[in-house]
Order: sequence, then C-alpha cells, then structure tokens
Amino acid sequence: HSEALSPDQVSYNTVISGLAKEARLPEAAAWLDKMKAADVLPTVVTFNALLNGCAEASRPDEATTWFEEMSRQGISPDTVSFNALMKCYCRRGDAALAVRLLDDLRS
Repeated sequence: HSEALSPDQVSYNTVISGLAKEARLPEAAAWLDKMKAADVLPTVVTFNALLNGCAEASRPDEATTWFEEMSRQGISPDTVSFNALMKCYCRRGDAALAVRLLDDLRS
C-alpha cells in the first residue's frame, strides 16, 4: 500500500461497540478519547454503543452521563439512544423514569 490508511468513524465505532457489548466500558471510553485525539468526531452511533453497553451492564448512572455528554457535544440523541436509556432505568427498577423518557420522546 502506497498510502497510509487511517481509522475513520466506522473503525472506532466498531471497536467501541465491541468493547461495550462485552461490558468493557472503561476501555470503550478510552477508545472514544483516542478517537477524539485522532480528530475523528464521534457520532450518535458512537454514543449509542456506549449507551447500549451501559444498558447491558445495568449501569444507568453511567448511561445518563453519556447521554448528557452527547448533548454537550452537539449530538442529538435518536430513538436508539432513548431506548437504551429506558432499558437502563427499567433494569434498575425505575420504570417511572423510563415512562417519563418515553413521554418526552413522544412530545
């Protein structure tokens, strides 16, 4: 190869998603930092991978932090984002908060 290849959003999102699915959330977060350091901008897909990892690991507080960070970075959550957050709250036994999120999503 005469040209050096550089990882793109898909490359980073793939690694972040894989780590998050294995509940290796600190490592996934470290790869998000590496992504930003490489001047590759995270997307809603990046944050959804982290949110889904938090849902699978039953870590709603961490999911809320990622959800807020997404907004701080100017990335609008989508239905996948809200679904992951609602799943976190339901797993914690806080269905009322999940219902409030669903009401917010509907309005």
